[in-house]
Amino acid sequence: MAVFQLSRLTWIPEHADYATVTSAKYPREKYGSIAGYEAFQRGVVIVDDTPEANMKMVTVTVSWREPAGETKDVVVSTIVAK
Repeated sequence: MAVFQLSRLTWIPEHADYATVTSAKYPREKYGSIAGYEAFQRGVVIVDDTPEANMKMVTVTVSWREPAGETKDVVVSTIVAK
């Protein structure tokens, strides 16, 4: 799920335009809101000019709850350049 979201941000033309890669375009998807993955939530954080000018650090976090109630996370990051 995390890698899929990064792929949408960086490879699919209608999503991958540098100017449109913004946090506002990818709001947090809460538990129960992802079709077929109701037990998961996903968030995207995009930081402009990081690590350098004309680059964006994109981090996707996918979380889920274990049966015992413990929350687990997978975090995947990439850099998008202009």
